[in-house]
This record gives sequence, C-alpha cells and structure tokens, in this order.
Amino acid sequence: MYTNQMRVTGLSGLDTESMVKQLMKAESMKLVKKAMNPGLQLLGVLPTMVDSRTTLSQQVVEEIKKYFNSKVFASVIPRNIRLAEAPSHGVPVGAYDKFSKGARAYRNLAKEVIERIGGQK
Repeated sequence: MYTNQMRVTGLSGLDTESMVKQLMKAESMKLVKKAMNPGLQLLGVLPTMVDSRTTLSQQVVEEIKKYFNSKVFASVIPRNIRLAEAPSHGVPVGAYDKFSKGARAYRNLAKEVIERIGGQK
C-alpha cells in the first residue's frame, strides 16, 4: 500500500498535476521489487493527512485518483488531532478515541483492504 500525505510544502509553486507526478517518482517500490521481492504488487494508494476544507487537498486527491485509478482506496485518512494525540499516549487511535474521524477512516480502510485481499485469491 502506498500512502500519500497531503502536506506538499516542498513542492510549492507546482500545479497539482505536477505535484502528483513528483510524488509518484518515488523509486522505493521498484527497488524493493527488483532486489528482494519480484512478486511485489501494489494493493492500493491511500491519501493521508487530507484536509478536505482546502482546495489544494481536494485537487491533489483528484490528481492521485486520475493517476492511479482503481488503486486508490475510497477511504481517505483525514488530518485529525486525535490521530496525532494517540501515539503520545501509547495507544492506537481505535483505543484512544474510537469515535474520532481518524479511527473511523482507519476502520473503513481495514474493511477495504480485507475486500481487496479476498478478491485476489
């Protein structure tokens, strides 16, 4: 699974399509596939730290969907204070605040991952 954080400050000055192309140039998966696991496949792409209030976040998510099509999970992990607080308390967000937007988003993601893995068999 590839996650994509919506914080793109290092790419300021680029349009959203250019930002996504820059983000996707990461060679990590290709290197791992070549060196250690030739059968490695991309299960999905997960936008994280999404702030749906901003136009930039919305545009970047749309560009990611254009680039990766069906590989993008329907679940999107929002920017959420409870997600940020949970690790400092030493617990997962589901235990820290199971009703937070972040915890709900991760539960939805888990369901999607299970569905995708089940569909690959």
